[in-house]
This record gives sequence, structure tokens and C-alpha cells, in this order.
Amino acid sequence: SAIEAAPDHGGVITLTSGQFNAADITKDVIIYGAGFETDAEKGVFTTSIRGDINVNLPEGISAPHGIFVEGIWVTGNINVKSAVDGLTLSKSSFNNIDFDAPATRCVITQSYVRAEIIDGFDLYVQYSYVKERVMVMDDASYIRLDHCILTRNYDDNYYSYTNRMRYNCSNCIVTNT
Repeated sequence: SAIEAAPDHGGVITLTSGQFNAADITKDVIIYGAGFETDAEKGVFTTSIRGDINVNLPEGISAPHGIFVEGIWVTGNINVKSAVDGLTLSKSSFNNIDFDAPATRCVITQSYVRAEIIDGFDLYVQYSYVKERVMVMDDASYIRLDHCILTRNYDDNYYSYTNRMRYNCSNCIVTNT
């Protein structure tokens, strides 16, 4: 209901600690949560969203966009279903991020990707931990990883050789576990 009530551009949604049901992001909004880690000693508790978040902007929402999500623990995936020009995920955690549509000016920063990054188009990932894989399958995708930790990056049974490292890493730790 908060997304429905927000204006098409520039609406700010602030979520308290607690659990919320997932909803599609259908507007150019900013969403702030309390954080994706609990520190009971300091009285900080997570903002958790149950399920997948789909970024699915209607064609009437003109670019450039400024979708910004910070301080959220998503139990599911982030799925980019429509063309987006400006998406930032900051200080958040989610399973996968999957790009089904071309997206530009996308950033993941200071976040924990618990599974995979799939495709990416114009994606910059910095100061983040990617637990599983970066899987670039679309020739139009460009992913740059800077100061990240990547584990279980390559699995002979999962990838073909050509898909193994089709992204750019700088100052990263890359391991296979």
C-alpha cells in the first residue's frame, strides 16, 4: 500500500524493524529499512521482506529513475522485470539478483548477495559479498566488481568455459569453496 500511495517519481518509504510482505516496485521510489543485521545489544533489529521483490516499472514511468533500497533483508530474490535506468541496492541482503530486462546505472553496494548475480547489463558491485556466483549469460551485460568478496565463483558442472569470467574484478578476493 505504501508503493501505491507514493508518487510516480521521488516517493520515500521508510519501514520500521519487523517483517513485511514483498511487493512489486512499480514506481520510482526510495525505500529505507532499519537494516539487514540484528544487534540486540544496540537495539537494532532487521527490516525483513518476505518473498521476491520484482522491479517492474510501467512504460509511463520515464527515465532516468532513482530507485534506491537501503537496509532491507529480503528472504527471496530481486528480479528486474522491466527496463530500469537507475537502481541502487545498499546495505541490504537478498538471494539472487536477476536481470530479465536491460538495466543501466545499477549499483549494489555494501550488501550481501546470498546466492547469484545473473546477467547485469550495466551493473557496478562494490564493497559487497557475493556468496555463490556471478553468471553473465547475455552478451549485452557488463558487470564490474570492486572491493568485493566472491566465493564459489566457478563450478565445472554448472558453467561452460565461456561464461566463467565475463565480468571485470578489481581489488576483489575470488575463491572457490
